[in-house]
Amino acid sequence: MSAKTSTRPNGVNGSVASVKGQLDASKLKFDLTTALKDIPKPGSAELWEQNVATDHMVTCRWTVQNGWDDPVIKPFGDLTISPLASCLHYATQCFEGMKVYRGYDDRVRLFRPDRNARRLVMSAERVSLPSFDPEQLVELIKALVRVDGKRWLSEPGSFRYIRPALIGTGRQLGIQIPKEAILMVTMVCWPDFSTESPPGVDPRSDLRLITSRNDTIRAWPGGFGYAKVGANYGPSFASHCEAQQAGYDQVLWLLGDEGLVTEAGASNFFAVVRDEETSKSVLLTAPLTDRVILDGVTRRSVLDLVQKRLSEELEVREAKFTIKDIEAAWRKGLLQEAFVSGTAFFIKNVSTIRVGDFNVDLPQKQDDGSGFGPRIKSWLKDIMFGGEDHEWDDSLLNGFENALEHALQATIRQHTGLQYGISDEKEAGVPLFRQISTFDRQDILEVIDNQYAKAHDQEAVDVNDDGLSKSLQNGHSELWPENKPAWKVVVIKHPSDFISGVLLRLHIAFFAHHAIADGLSGVVFHASLMNNLKLDTSTPTLWPLELNEVQDPPPTIEERVDCLSCNCAICTTPDQSDEPVWGGGPIPAAPTVDYESRVRIVTVPAAPFSSLLKKCKQSNITVTGLLHAIICSSLNNSVEEGIPGFRAVTPFSARRHTGASDGDIVNHISYLTSYVSREELQKIKAYKQGSTTGEERVIDLARQFSNEVATKAKEFPHGSMATKLSQVRDIIKECQSQGDHDDSMAPETRSEPLREWIILIPDNKDSLETRMRVRESHIKDMLKHIDSGLFQMGGGTLAGDSVGGSAIIARAKSEADVLAVLKNDVYARSGVWDLENIKFIPGKGLTQGTVTLPLLKEHQVYVKVEYAAFNPTDRLALDVNAFGDGAVLGCDFAGKVVEAHSTVTKLKPGDSIAGFVWGGEIKGLGAYSLYTIADERLSFKIPENINPAEASSVPLAANTAWLALFSDDCLAIGPEKTASKTPLLIWGGNTTVGYFAIQIAKLYNIEVATTCSPRNFDKMRQAGATHVFDYNDEEVVSKIQSAVPNLQHVFDTVGNETSSATAAKSISQPEGVLCTVRPGRANTQDVPSHIKVTDVFVFTAFPTEHSYRGKAHWPVKMNDHKLSADFHGQLETLLGNGSLRPAPIRLIGQLSLSTVEKAMDLNRQGSISGEKLVFEGLT
Repeated sequence: MSAKTSTRPNGVNGSVASVKGQLDASKLKFDLTTALKDIPKPGSAELWEQNVATDHMVTCRWTVQNGWDDPVIKPFGDLTISPLASCLHYATQCFEGMKVYRGYDDRVRLFRPDRNARRLVMSAERVSLPSFDPEQLVELIKALVRVDGKRWLSEPGSFRYIRPALIGTGRQLGIQIPKEAILMVTMVCWPDFSTESPPGVDPRSDLRLITSRNDTIRAWPGGFGYAKVGANYGPSFASHCEAQQAGYDQVLWLLGDEGLVTEAGASNFFAVVRDEETSKSVLLTAPLTDRVILDGVTRRSVLDLVQKRLSEELEVREAKFTIKDIEAAWRKGLLQEAFVSGTAFFIKNVSTIRVGDFNVDLPQKQDDGSGFGPRIKSWLKDIMFGGEDHEWDDSLLNGFENALEHALQATIRQHTGLQYGISDEKEAGVPLFRQISTFDRQDILEVIDNQYAKAHDQEAVDVNDDGLSKSLQNGHSELWPENKPAWKVVVIKHPSDFISGVLLRLHIAFFAHHAIADGLSGVVFHASLMNNLKLDTSTPTLWPLELNEVQDPPPTIEERVDCLSCNCAICTTPDQSDEPVWGGGPIPAAPTVDYESRVRIVTVPAAPFSSLLKKCKQSNITVTGLLHAIICSSLNNSVEEGIPGFRAVTPFSARRHTGASDGDIVNHISYLTSYVSREELQKIKAYKQGSTTGEERVIDLARQFSNEVATKAKEFPHGSMATKLSQVRDIIKECQSQGDHDDSMAPETRSEPLREWIILIPDNKDSLETRMRVRESHIKDMLKHIDSGLFQMGGGTLAGDSVGGSAIIARAKSEADVLAVLKNDVYARSGVWDLENIKFIPGKGLTQGTVTLPLLKEHQVYVKVEYAAFNPTDRLALDVNAFGDGAVLGCDFAGKVVEAHSTVTKLKPGDSIAGFVWGGEIKGLGAYSLYTIADERLSFKIPENINPAEASSVPLAANTAWLALFSDDCLAIGPEKTASKTPLLIWGGNTTVGYFAIQIAKLYNIEVATTCSPRNFDKMRQAGATHVFDYNDEEVVSKIQSAVPNLQHVFDTVGNETSSATAAKSISQPEGVLCTVRPGRANTQDVPSHIKVTDVFVFTAFPTEHSYRGKAHWPVKMNDHKLSADFHGQLETLLGNGSLRPAPIRLIGQLSLSTVEKAMDLNRQGSISGEKLVFEGLT
């Protein structure tokens, strides 16, 4: 299979697109300073100079020969460029302005940074500077914030200004595109223009504007006012200075003889005017259509909030209006207020507009907060500082940290001991414990990212014994402040790819005052924390945590587990080598009367050690293995919480008790980390402690540990435990693999590259009868693996070989991994397959190259692809080798028409359109390509309010939903808006198809019920669903039947072996119909027999026959084609007026082998939810 660069038939642009030199934030390097600067105080004159940058900056160089270099975070300082640099002579530079906020919950947030990044790419293109993946810029910005944010943004409620910029450099004059460029990101201290004034200036909460002179103009149609380039700003400074000298703050820029209102200074301008006819308030602002004004991020946010929250009282009108319109509204008393928006000024009310020789003075009621401007400002401020959970909040808290915080709060509620801390009261000189009601995140959790800590050379991540001891000693006196929780969790993340958040190693340390550390053992805490850790948690954790219910102290617990204990001199004589590292001073023995310690000690004295050693030799186990087994058995029998498993570490050698050599101790290892799974623990717990069978289980466990010792002996030599563990690349995976345990207890680790094979498996002789008998079970076995890359292809002739059995396509790390799965298949277990003669044929996988596009036919146009969206069918086409080698993948696309067939009437070259093809069906035709072909009947012009990346995500999913609802072969609801319709259940509303189906149903007055995760309930209601249910709710069917008693139609957008059956049970009518996106008996066999089962196949939209893998065939369905053509004819209008909204998209980078593979892997892992992945087109 191939992802290829297509050439048009006339041979234009036949070169292969290179992926070398892309901007890649994962390659970020660190060169951090030790000379830290002073931070200006709030309100200081230094702050108002706006020239104090933080300690570091991001830079990345681009050259035409090599593309983008590796970016670097380095000390803030001057750039060195040539006097001939393009930016100094030809204004080849652009920039962005954005802010980073420290919320009142102490969390750091960016506000819609994706929009700033995309706008910088657009501005760069306008001045002929190199493009890049905007997501990579966002990650670089986040990296800089992570490095400098803790020190420079320490106070809740504060912010810093971020300035990304791109300049053309090089060493050449002349009118030519720059051959070199520098991308940089700096972070600057910035005053709050919306509420503060410089020192010595009377504070004022309003702005005074003056209209521009007739002989000055800031931007014009066909110019570059829409781009954030320096040439837009420098020429306006003279007018700005004149305005200030006249006593005004900014210039209100007018355009043309009629005086069209555009922008105010560098901000977007809004006016609220009462409509004379309807008496409704109207929010006026200049439109983006003539590309004169900037598409401000704050401007867009204002409009979005008004449309969502104030639509009943305030109408949004993006339209051209003149200063005379403003004057007329003011004279009639219809002008209610005006304000500006932008990153610098945020939102600031306008009190005066100087027009010619008179002032337009606006009503002052806006000062008391009753105006629309102050309300919108308050909402935005809540979002920016974390007062409101909102989709625009781009918190630097990653998914793992958020899940960890949720788990920690749940664990606090679960264990009373964690709700206690040291009070300011004492009894007999000993501090007493008291319940704590308020838990602040900074008091109980610290997450250290080793990527940045190492770059700063922080002592806190020195993981050797001496370093940990010193750290504890320095911090012990301040570890347990009065009236705070007497414990803390410190997490050290060791990522290899901090951008993607893939963790290779994770250290979780539970520090506690001894009354908690012993009373609530680390094992119990770890078990609870892991049990509460849900990695798919999306709702942000709210801090502080308030627990006001009075809880009694934990009960008195004392426990001692001895193994062959004795009081010999050796055991009772302290020895520094045996003592755990502890740098703190003495701890009171009884911090509270009602809360004593639980102590668990396992000792092996010297006297019987020789007998124990003999037993170990007889059982072929090591002392280390037996100690681990005894400890795990003891803990497993005494701890009531569900234990996910034990990670055991041997902290010291038994050598000093015996003086024995290494050989005598049977391969004893000083330090070894081992893992025992829940399944192994259950085997021990099933038998009475001390029984013969129970002891045999302990010996079995000891043997498991001992085998690990033997295999790891060379990898873990004697020495410091911390030192040896720091050498392990992936401690979690290592420990789990040692215990043959696959359950994930931490975020997924980076996997090895997958390979592809075609596997030929002959049948054993005379096995046909058995094959037919177990065939259904085999199909179910294969379905379990289809999403992880194992696919049944059937028999016949494949790759030139005759297969009297089965042909399988598999994607895995090794042949051994494939065999491990196949050996457990019912065909193997029942003797159908002859695995002794299995044959592996390496697959070709994805490649990149050059092909020739087919010639245009009637109604077709060539399109230069600017964006292509990923669909699951793209991955299936690759994994099952649907169309053979040389097929170009990809279905959805958006781009510009470059050539049209003579029969085309609706499109012309230059039009921006979106459409879809069945990538791979026709040789040379697919969306993952430089050029593709669109059918004018099955494509639409992209409206101005939708960007091409969003548009590329629409065609296939939206058309699938349309056909499912209205095609005669599907639900056949009928697209007449006036007809009375029965309700519709959409199973899986948060899929992209489901999201469109809900919106389409709403347009046609269909009552919709849907299922999704609870975190998406609001999204589904906003899309148009009347009833929303949790698909994991055990009572979901009865709840749906209660809410929608006359349900007759169901659309299953998930399409697996349980979704269709469960959804169909909700149908209460005798003639119900179910339509699914994934047909086949395996997915629908449990649907009740009285329900009619149909399926939707979106490619029947094309008026041609179709075939798939040489087996499935679809005849021409002209009704589906006409339906689809009618739908595409409406899409420009539906999307343009907001009746239909695209699903959220995630730009994943430029089309390349690596980005397509990444998207497919995310799909295989089930990691795409509620969004579309979109690629930028090849260049």
